[in-house]
Amino acid sequence: MQNNKPIITAIITTYRRPQLLRRAIRSVLNQTYPYLKVLVCDDASNDETAKVVAELMQADPRVIYHYHPKNIGMVANYNFGLSQVETPYFSILSDDDVILPNFYADAMIYFEKYPKAMIVGGVTVEINKEGKVFYPAAYSWEKELYVEPPQSFLQYSIYHHFPHIDGTIYRQEIIKEVGLFDSTLPRTCDLDYALRLSSRFPYVMFPNLCAIFKPHNQSVSVLNASTLILKEFPKLIQKVSEDKIIPSDIRNLGIEALKKAYGSITFRAGLVFTAKGNFREGLEAASLLKQLYKYRWKALGLKLIVKNSQYFKPLHRLVIWAYQFWKTRTSRITATFDAQEYEKLAKYLEL
Repeated sequence: MQNNKPIITAIITTYRRPQLLRRAIRSVLNQTYPYLKVLVCDDASNDETAKVVAELMQADPRVIYHYHPKNIGMVANYNFGLSQVETPYFSILSDDDVILPNFYADAMIYFEKYPKAMIVGGVTVEINKEGKVFYPAAYSWEKELYVEPPQSFLQYSIYHHFPHIDGTIYRQEIIKEVGLFDSTLPRTCDLDYALRLSSRFPYVMFPNLCAIFKPHNQSVSVLNASTLILKEFPKLIQKVSEDKIIPSDIRNLGIEALKKAYGSITFRAGLVFTAKGNFREGLEAASLLKQLYKYRWKALGLKLIVKNSQYFKPLHRLVIWAYQFWKTRTSRITATFDAQEYEKLAKYLEL
């Protein structure tokens, strides 16, 4: 690995966010681990993106740029990047996210420590629109975790122990076995990919802070959900049920856990829709609970809350208050960084 040839390909997908892209690229170039290249996949931005990348290419030949003459969409752009990987390892980064300087060096240590591991990931921190740490993703473990199939699938499906895509490095071999992202799941393709990977490969999670992620319109969370996202959950479950690589008893446990998790997200999303006055989406969430998860009583309860909130203002105000209280409480519970750590992150985001 000391021949100066790239060992890791950093795939960065982008669309019309040139200044944020500059920051993302620089976060990769600033890695203490130098054996890398940056593949920028531009989905027909037709703005200053090409100029920004050209400046960085001139300063550092490790940057490579590909421009799609027509917009092909997020999933197809991801898949193009995967199809270009020739190095032993790769990572995937969105243009508005960044990785921290020691990420690659730390991850490669764990690949050496666990030779069978195909995936290694650290802690990814989510930052909300106000610049505050809202959810330190993957802080549910305190030390390194190494798991192999089929337990690795249970760790993800039941305990949600799987590294966030921005803070993860993969061996190239996974592409040959599991293929590319599923284009029929445009909003949850990363969840589907994680399910497929966790059922097939050993992976390592380590507690070092590695990446900073900013949720966007297609991020999967209760606070940032849409009915389009919610409708894709059942297909994720269906794909797991058809995956014969997973032992049947393990598969059944995972399916029940996923149903519970996705049903819970759908119910809470319906309440969030209601609090925001999106009553039509609230009713649609109730319908999804009944049709897709067979949660008849939860669906009825949510439907009653939505309909009565629509016409009975005191109830709507109560739902709004409950939503605000829950949001504040969740933020307090998950914002675990102290002032010095906030300051370090804020400074790093000024790249």
